[in-house]
Amino acid sequence: MSEELDVHLKGADLDRWLATRFMADAQARSDVVALYNLDLELAAVAQRATNPLTGEIRFAWWRERLEALTAGRPGADHPVLIALAPALAGGRFALAALEDVVLARHAELSDPWFEGEADLDRYLDAVDGAVAVMAVTRLDPAADPASVAAAARLAGLGRLLRRAPPSGGAAVWWPQSWRDAAASAGGEAEALRHLDHKLSGLSRTARAAARLSPAGFPAIAHASLALDHRSGPLVRRGRMLAAIVAGRI
Repeated sequence: MSEELDVHLKGADLDRWLATRFMADAQARSDVVALYNLDLELAAVAQRATNPLTGEIRFAWWRERLEALTAGRPGADHPVLIALAPALAGGRFALAALEDVVLARHAELSDPWFEGEADLDRYLDAVDGAVAVMAVTRLDPAADPASVAAAARLAGLGRLLRRAPPSGGAAVWWPQSWRDAAASAGGEAEALRHLDHKLSGLSRTARAAARLSPAGFPAIAHASLALDHRSGPLVRRGRMLAAIVAGRI
């Protein structure tokens, strides 16, 4: 495993880094750490872009590099691509799935990102869901991809809440339908009600989902911390361990 990528994941996404500590297969863990770092790089594109066009150019660059690596051609001198090269060339991660993640991330170049809640759901499935499925099946090829859907959506909403907390105004990722509801109700409370309802429903569904194997569960274990934005590292470690021991979000 690249120590540089491991350190970067720990600093940028402590919850997913904690979950990787419970991945027993060293090669699979290395592949998943590289995958998570790619996800972080793609998430940074829209945040760094000065306008939508520059973001689209950067997304195209990533897609072209991934295509080259899958075909066995040189990619680029980038630590994430170097680490991903063996998994892509060896077919351990599917290019089509990664391209779908890149395509879904284009929504982040808009303001707002989504027109309606259904668009938000499709985005969560295409980004967090796709990455979770790739990680789970890398750890346990026999895992049922459908069993990760609710946990991945829950983790994705937690990610969005950390990125842009809905305080002092609408977050950029709030669907326009939530914004309209807030405007008609005279405040943000209505949009927050939509968000709370969605989080509660996903949490219940994720807890009721079929159990993954001990090998595959760490790929979605970070969803157990999706609703906890205030606890320190020690508490988060404890909660992560409890979720993994129980095999439940």
